[in-house]
Amino acid sequence: MLRYGIRSRKLNEAAALVAGAFNVSFALHDSSYRGGDYLLAEVEEGSIFVQPNLDLLDNEPFDVKWPPDYYLLCLAGLDDEKWASYTRLLRRLETSQEVVFLKRVMS
Repeated sequence: MLRYGIRSRKLNEAAALVAGAFNVSFALHDSSYRGGDYLLAEVEEGSIFVQPNLDLLDNEPFDVKWPPDYYLLCLAGLDDEKWASYTRLLRRLETSQEVVFLKRVMS
């Protein structure tokens, strides 16, 4: 899984940024495992999540390198290399610092 930080404090703003870059539609879901309300888009490569960076169960950030009141973008699939077309689309957002690569998470 690839994890990015999104410089947004509102789920709809974070979703609009990602949906515009990837040309995907998100469905709203709710799970304490993902920090409450989160968005999910299923694509051929796997699942794209936009979720809060606050773990409601442990009351701490999912990623300590990112503020807990911001959002995370997660690209989850069996092979991280298949996300190359998406990571290329994120370059413009990374350059503008709207999106920041945080890490590759081994599942």
